[in-house]
Amino acid sequence: MNKADSPTPPLAANTTIAHIETGRHLYGGAQQVVYLLNGLAKRGVNNLLIAPHDSAISKAFAANTELHNRIKVITTRHAGDLSWGFYREVKQILAREPVDLVHIHSRRGADTLGGLAAKANKIPALLSRRVDNPEHPLAIRFKYSLYRQVIGISQAICDVLISQGVTPEKINCVHSSVDTTRFASDTQSRQVARASLAAQFDIPDDHLLLAVVAQLIPRKGHKHLLAVMPELLKQHPKTSLVIFGQGPEQQAIAQQIQTLQLSNNVQLAGFCPNLDDDLSGIDLIVHPAEKEGLGVALLKASAAGIAMIAGRAGGIPEIVQDGKNGLLFEPGNQAQLSQCLDALLSQAPLREQMGLAGIQIAQNQFSIDAMVDGNLSVYHKILA
Repeated sequence: MNKADSPTPPLAANTTIAHIETGRHLYGGAQQVVYLLNGLAKRGVNNLLIAPHDSAISKAFAANTELHNRIKVITTRHAGDLSWGFYREVKQILAREPVDLVHIHSRRGADTLGGLAAKANKIPALLSRRVDNPEHPLAIRFKYSLYRQVIGISQAICDVLISQGVTPEKINCVHSSVDTTRFASDTQSRQVARASLAAQFDIPDDHLLLAVVAQLIPRKGHKHLLAVMPELLKQHPKTSLVIFGQGPEQQAIAQQIQTLQLSNNVQLAGFCPNLDDDLSGIDLIVHPAEKEGLGVALLKASAAGIAMIAGRAGGIPEIVQDGKNGLLFEPGNQAQLSQCLDALLSQAPLREQMGLAGIQIAQNQFSIDAMVDGNLSVYHKILA
């Protein structure tokens, strides 16, 4: 397996990279694509973004005038999801645009159809893999044959791909990044952020604020945290939990909150697009995921100087370094989760120490420059 090093020299003049991103919302993987395209454009690389017409990422770049000459946006009517209409649109775009390499960032069909469209136009292609769940052996054999190289955003994802038979020489680990300049962690900024959150969610001044920032889907493990909350509140009654995110599990999570009589201390906040502004006002981030490729919310929390508790799943231990910037527990082990919560809720100095360590880890290991360098090195490998 290949590990990208930095710094990386620029690509040859007039090289154009086509990027396919079908995410509707500007978080997670789509936000990483924004960071990457901006970074590449600043280094003189021409980019073509192919995205659905109603996606947040296409609208974001359409309004970007500073780097407009290096980032061209073409939208599609279809959104991937194994839609042959999407395949035909992408194939036609690649046929008429001067593209040297196709980089597919999405899955759910786009990771296959995008590769097929590139192959139909005889353009080399690269796939970024952001999740660590195993795939069917036939899918592995067919899909990954379409790509010259594959990027895993965590070592854990790379290990899964290798275990399923993808050639190690084809795999590159390039961590996702976080805009470390985005988060202020000084005392005054924290106080302002906390006041904002308290006003929005009616958090008492003397409460410690826990938060989960994740899609409301089963593998994020919300049910495990809620299950331990009744007993935790007996020990730490001045605790509030806000769950940020949206998804198909919203009704089930709301029902669990009601069943466990947690409504006075736990609330669902939905997707909050401006949460980054107030992130440093949170005392502790909890991420009880059972599966996770890497965890962009954890990267942000680390950069904001917040101690974290997370399941030891997928690439999470590459961000949450146990005992340094947070605590890890075995996914689904509610007893361990409860112990971690008690430990950090009881010790303000330890939370502060872990928060400071997290800032250094984010700056040293997960910067945008490092991520851009990593992708560039893979482009060089393919185009050489």
